[in-house]
Amino acid sequence: MELEFFKAEHEALLDLSRRLLAALKEPADPALAHELRGAMNRILVGHLAKEDRHIYQQLRQHEDTAKITARFEEELGGLAPIWDLLMSDWPQERIAAEWQAFGAAVRQVLALLAERARREEEELYPLLVRRWSDVA
Repeated sequence: MELEFFKAEHEALLDLSRRLLAALKEPADPALAHELRGAMNRILVGHLAKEDRHIYQQLRQHEDTAKITARFEEELGGLAPIWDLLMSDWPQERIAAEWQAFGAAVRQVLALLAERARREEEELYPLLVRRWSDVA
């Protein structure tokens, strides 16, 4: 699977993140926030699974990249359960009732997502490219 595909999904997620952050400003628009979060969910859940299957799994198999991959998973691998909690704990009605708290929760998760995407593209993906070039 091409890394450009993963980078494009990162860009789509980061674009939706920017839109969601903008939607968190007053006046409150819980319906828009809920819609944008749902759009992110549709991309993110599959993205994380594909990344694990096609990137992390490959890098775990090689001695020279296994430690770095394990460190990434330790530092950034908790995004999926945190995201799942954000989805389950914040139905649209609660978003509307606790707008400020929802905003704080979302900002925290989106910061994790942005950091993960940045570090994967700057540090992890280049390892995979080197791994592929070593095989070729």
